[in-house]
Amino acid sequence: MTKRKNLILCLFCMLISLSAIAQQTYNAKKLSGYLRKMAANSPALARSPERNTQVVCTLMRLCEGCTIESVASQYGCTVLDSIGGIYFVDIPISQIGTMSLDGRVQRIEAHEMPQFTMNEVPSRIGATTAWAGKGLPLAFTGKGVITGVVDIGFDFTHPMFSDSTGTSRIDCFYDMASRDATGSWGVAYDTEALTSMQHSPRALNQTHGTHVASLMSGSHVLGREDSYSGISPESRIALAEVATGTADSTDNQSGSSASILLAMKRMYDYADEQGKPCVVNLSMGGWLPPTEVPTLENETIAAMTTNGHIFVASAGNEGGLPATMTKQEGVHEVRAAFYGSIYTDTTLMLYHAEAVECYLVTENAQQLQFYFGVDESGAWGESISISTDSIDSLEGDTCYIDKIIFEGWSGSSAVGLMACKIQNPPTYINGNLYYVSITIDHSLGLHRWLGWFGLDVSIISDYPCQMFTNPLYTPFAPSKATWIDKNSAKYECISYDHTIGWPALHEDAIAVGSVSTNVSHGWGNNSYVVDAERTNSSSCGPSWDNRIKPEVMAPGVNILGAYNQFTNSFEKDKTKFCDAIADGDGIEHYIIALSGTSMASSIVAGAVALWLQAKPDLTADEIKDILAKTCKHPDRATDEEWPNNRYGYGEIDVYAGLLEILGLSNIDGISACQPLAVHFRLENRRLMALDAATGSHLNTPATFCVYTTDGRLVATSQSAAIDLMALPSGIYAAQLNTGKKETTGSTLIRL
Repeated sequence: MTKRKNLILCLFCMLISLSAIAQQTYNAKKLSGYLRKMAANSPALARSPERNTQVVCTLMRLCEGCTIESVASQYGCTVLDSIGGIYFVDIPISQIGTMSLDGRVQRIEAHEMPQFTMNEVPSRIGATTAWAGKGLPLAFTGKGVITGVVDIGFDFTHPMFSDSTGTSRIDCFYDMASRDATGSWGVAYDTEALTSMQHSPRALNQTHGTHVASLMSGSHVLGREDSYSGISPESRIALAEVATGTADSTDNQSGSSASILLAMKRMYDYADEQGKPCVVNLSMGGWLPPTEVPTLENETIAAMTTNGHIFVASAGNEGGLPATMTKQEGVHEVRAAFYGSIYTDTTLMLYHAEAVECYLVTENAQQLQFYFGVDESGAWGESISISTDSIDSLEGDTCYIDKIIFEGWSGSSAVGLMACKIQNPPTYINGNLYYVSITIDHSLGLHRWLGWFGLDVSIISDYPCQMFTNPLYTPFAPSKATWIDKNSAKYECISYDHTIGWPALHEDAIAVGSVSTNVSHGWGNNSYVVDAERTNSSSCGPSWDNRIKPEVMAPGVNILGAYNQFTNSFEKDKTKFCDAIADGDGIEHYIIALSGTSMASSIVAGAVALWLQAKPDLTADEIKDILAKTCKHPDRATDEEWPNNRYGYGEIDVYAGLLEILGLSNIDGISACQPLAVHFRLENRRLMALDAATGSHLNTPATFCVYTTDGRLVATSQSAAIDLMALPSGIYAAQLNTGKKETTGSTLIRL
């Protein structure tokens, strides 16, 4: 038993990033949390022949006057790229700890590979809601813009990635998990190579990238009554596939956030070579604790996202998983329960364990009590108590450690608490910051009850405080068991704040949440329900430094898009397909409905591509200003102030944004929206208004007025059609007036 207790103590010391023990083998202050865990295990890796060559992509900054070549050669690193004094470097994991002790190295940073933000909502047959073009204005289709997607699982053959002649619109593909001939990650392929490849290397196991890319940039599929289209159907496409987050047996790379940033840089560099603006979508995200300040990552993104370089990221699907406990002034006790299973990397740890990590922010002393659930009967097992005063009494960053042997369920388990006070917390932390880790080790025979474990936390004092956890740990008033009284007022302390992860939290990222809405199929069908509500799963802000997030919302429930036909799950997924479309050779490809902020993010990225076509040098700040002026506010949203941390500025209005960019939003006579029941058709410079339901000419008294972008009236007609042969080529706003709301509005055209 003593031996097992010693193992538990070792585990606790590995989990705490600032422990004195860990600093014996690496410099914690130079490493991000993800790399600190690797450094703590690097001695064991160095002794393992099959793993000691594993590398991880990182960001590195050196001290002034030091050269990257000398550092890289000494530790067997590969320099991949650089931007603004920050280097992209592949580091052997076995060397991370030693490198952090090198005086030439100022900072090394990377975080765990963010997860794809597709919701767990299953695909649905015959979904009635979809984003299929939503009446995009004829004048703007993303032409002249590069749309980049960093993701995984691409089907290059789907017709939504080809133009009307059947030619692929994918200009380039970067395999960020494979090495090129020089040994650098990010093998580049051009259109010709992709034709023979047919799919990305990881498309056999993943479908996410195909769907996301089709929503952002999918071509308008012709020859169908209900055709499908992405938001920017004439943009040029750049794709990048990243590693899944663990080492691959063929390339020996451990995926990280740095490899994502390197992929983004590749895309922006390509766009610059082509002389085109670029928007990159990342439908991925990962929660970072308040202790983690991704300094190098933030600086790298800021350096890349300049004029005409826009970055869009999904907010995440943890909005239904409360991650924050708040004790208000005058409240003596708050309490919350945790249910779930969190697994450590069993390839690096000695045995399996489950853990909950908490971060307590307080200006005054607090008492923490942790109880452990036994079964459904309502009984609780042992408990551990700790006060912040006890932690304060320790010197420096020494850990406070306590443990019990927990008897319950199907056997015994070692349960331990490890805590410390974070020295020199980030400047945005208002108070003292404490780290607490509760670890449940199953090596003594305890098996999880129905896949769950129970942990109840109380915070007791007469002073306010906040406790934050990873949303995956799910603190809430319990509903899955009767262990405690879920109706107790003590449980009214939880909220969904701080559930947005990196990189959506970055100041220059356009973070996108999801709303549930009705958007009809069809190019030009404008039927649309404005009163959309945030989906329960869509993550909420603010950022740790109290900036409002997300910036904007878009439809994210049952969104129709392309399916990757090369996946191994193709046969079993057949019942989930919503439709099939044929390419020029008569081969069927499939459409499927998926949900999540992944879908919402790609929709907004496609909208940004249209805006970049109208103004190629747009900046992130200008886009936020456009959102502030043009977003729709759902009627059922209870927030009184805009922007807010649930909806941002509101739901995106692509058309209103274009009017704002072109300077048409304040011109008298031009409506701020397109008519709901009208489809516009431009043939041989003759503009016609058609009934959206029947496709026939609009049979109602009408007037047409056509304006230049500087507001001059240049053509009129007393019918639902107007001849524009006399006008020079350019962008115009056409206003249709019928006296009826559903058939009155404007549209943009390009002659």
